[in-house]
Amino acid sequence: MAVGARAIFDGATESAIDVVPIKVEGEDMVAVMGTTYPWKDELKERGFTFTTEVEEDVPMWVAPKASVDMDDLTAAFDDYGFTFEVYDDAEGHGA
Repeated sequence: MAVGARAIFDGATESAIDVVPIKVEGEDMVAVMGTTYPWKDELKERGFTFTTEVEEDVPMWVAPKASVDMDDLTAAFDDYGFTFEVYDDAEGHGA
């Protein structure tokens, strides 16, 4: 008896991503956090750098805000079916 593809993934954890504007040493940046491993190559191509240096032990991808096309980025997450939340408040780091 074959098991349907949907049944295989019934217990899987949903991919969830947070997109957060932050300041790093005075520069406006965009941070992408969460289940990002499937997106690592895409984020690199979009100019993001992986780091745990901004917030101790918090893995995230960061890029200068001016270089990020937010509409394109969130549309791509949506196209792939990723659940994401975009936050519009910023917290300064290393200011």
